[in-house]
Amino acid sequence: HIEGNYGPPTKENAEVQNGFNQAFVDTVRATGGRNRDRWLVVQGYSTDVDHTLKHNTVLPKDSVKGRLMMEVHYYSPYNFTLNDKSEIWQWGANATDPKATETWANEAYVDTQFARLKQAFVDKGVPVLLGEYASGLKKRFPGMKRYQLEWVRFVTRAASKNGVVPMLWDIGIESGIFNRATGKVQDPELLRAIIQASS
Repeated sequence: HIEGNYGPPTKENAEVQNGFNQAFVDTVRATGGRNRDRWLVVQGYSTDVDHTLKHNTVLPKDSVKGRLMMEVHYYSPYNFTLNDKSEIWQWGANATDPKATETWANEAYVDTQFARLKQAFVDKGVPVLLGEYASGLKKRFPGMKRYQLEWVRFVTRAASKNGVVPMLWDIGIESGIFNRATGKVQDPELLRAIIQASS
């Protein structure tokens, strides 16, 4: 995307992204060896679900049939998941404070987004990777952990049931599953939530 602009792409933006994807596939295939038929991952515009589905994302032409995957990321609602300056710290049907939550991206929205990806790609034989998704924690709201776990469980489950492969972006520091310095699990609760929601 254009740096700092996370809004919908112009027609030109979408065409450029499709061109990048095509150039990537052509370049890798041309190098020969195992690259002639290995699986390749391409991305929708800004890896955003809506932009990918609404703005003319097309799979590149490929010399090998059925060896392309589509990648998107999921961080909705941003004010809950990533915006540490936001006062939004609750999520989902169990939220108790209307001022602390955004209702537009709750459970029904999550289900709809992943069902749309299934219809557009998975049902047509194109695997979809959820290459990033995560929710950080805001220290000033100690009760946020409960909602982080609910969000992660629900998104993981919605992706999995629609044939989308979820890959958590491990934020690290205090909000990650692993301690980057030691490699040890520092948030077993979050790890369990993902494993249970995936199975």
